[in-house]
Amino acid sequence: MTIGEKIKRVRKFRKMTQAELGTAVGLGENAQNRIAHYERGTRVPQKELLDRMAEEVNSKIRQRGIARGFVCVQEQIGR
Repeated sequence: MTIGEKIKRVRKFRKMTQAELGTAVGLGENAQNRIAHYERGTRVPQKELLDRMAEEVNSKIRQRGIARGFVCVQEQIGR
């Protein structure tokens, strides 16, 4: 599984759109487009951006109060 496929899998599991994830990690106006490129594999995110993505999807779960079945995103993206 590629990094892009893993990003998509985790994002969908967390019930986030590409635009929501991109905006949350500070990608600006082209947030949705950039996430789409990462998921398709036409661009590769830098480690710092992967760290911000992991933190964002993890904090989204904490905000919803879901603790049981928590899966660490860093493990899902293969780091």
